[in-house]
Amino acid sequence: MHSRSLAEVIAELAADVPFPGRLRVFCEPALAHALPHGHQGEWPGLRGGGLAAVACGAAVAERRRGGRVLAVTSAVDDGLFAEAATLAGRLGLDNLHVLMAVDEPGLLVRFGRVASDRPWGQGATQQVALSSVASASTATSPSSGSTTSRRLDGVVPVRREWPPVHLAALAKGGAAPWPTSSASSPVDAVASALSWMAEREPRLLAPHADPAWRTLPDTPAKLLALGHLCAEGLRVAWLLPPRAPVMRWLDELRDIGRRGLAMKLLCHAEDLPALDHLAALDGWWVAMPGDTAEAGAVLARALETEDAFIIALPGAAVEGSAAYPAEQPWSPGSGRWLADGADLTLACTASTAGIALRARAGLLGESRAAGVFQCTSLSPLPMYDLHRAGARAPLVALDDGRPAGFARLVAESLAPGTRFAVASGVPGRPLAVEDAVRAARALAR
Repeated sequence: MHSRSLAEVIAELAADVPFPGRLRVFCEPALAHALPHGHQGEWPGLRGGGLAAVACGAAVAERRRGGRVLAVTSAVDDGLFAEAATLAGRLGLDNLHVLMAVDEPGLLVRFGRVASDRPWGQGATQQVALSSVASASTATSPSSGSTTSRRLDGVVPVRREWPPVHLAALAKGGAAPWPTSSASSPVDAVASALSWMAEREPRLLAPHADPAWRTLPDTPAKLLALGHLCAEGLRVAWLLPPRAPVMRWLDELRDIGRRGLAMKLLCHAEDLPALDHLAALDGWWVAMPGDTAEAGAVLARALETEDAFIIALPGAAVEGSAAYPAEQPWSPGSGRWLADGADLTLACTASTAGIALRARAGLLGESRAAGVFQCTSLSPLPMYDLHRAGARAPLVALDDGRPAGFARLVAESLAPGTRFAVASGVPGRPLAVEDAVRAARALAR
């Protein structure tokens, strides 16, 4: 079988692409030397199945424009590559070409072929020579100290600014524009709000409701492909089903955040990873609203911004607290006072706010006025309010492990000398009202 050069393949794929479509190239850093002069791969630093997955996202975008996508990768044996290939086949991405550069020559495969009986809908393979291109590139490259030859080294992903996505249906000032939901849970309220927005905004992609995406398995490859679409003029807001494996997606979330892609990921509160993991993710805001109105305000702010958001949604609204003001915008990095009190502060998340309010009622019977502060923003924490509360009175952090690590991060955020205690459950028993009351009493001694 005759082997063509990679330059010939790129020239052929780009030859008859109509405007505004174009040929997009994704290439592993270790194979960048094989690209013809003047070509540079997108998503530098990504390799293997991850590279194939984001290429799927680019192929979805280019299919609308008449363009094509070429991915050059050598790591084709990992599970993520198989997930990406399956994704391409299920989406019918006939414009996606993958050069599997495992050996010399490499094999060029076209995924997503309609009516194909091959795995992933692939077409027949073609041989592509890599060594001759590499030799020519090396021979014509400048000295080892030049910028061009440093392209052979590992590339660290660089955050960049992407074209902003303006959703005209969003109200000015950050308030939620959709009708007030009668749903009893933040999850149902958010689902209703996204449905309302999707009917009015062609640039909003809600994968959980979109016919082309909702039937696909929820995999890291799907996450990366959707993450890439955030750079293609779409606002992606994905409401995950219960028990979504968010913890297993930390590497993919890190890649998305490092590149400044404004993805909105909404999960059930029980599925949120430990805050230690989330705090280490570059470029992500993490929030947990307490009721349906606050969930709407957080969602409206997230959809408006060019930042990546993870919004954890409790199964039910906080009992015993006043509802979040319907017309009030939410500010990233903030929380809200559910109750005032000058003697001490009970710091909590939405998952422990109900316990905090009941503990406050018990402490009032002992003539102790406790304030209750809900940290809606979890990464970063509402530092300003926590500092002020800690400077005014002792502070107790309620930690039920949902999410794990809340009390430790609160402790690290406080000024030295702050009187602080943790209220948590015991092995085999979750956090209870008595634990919060006991911790508050200990601080009062």
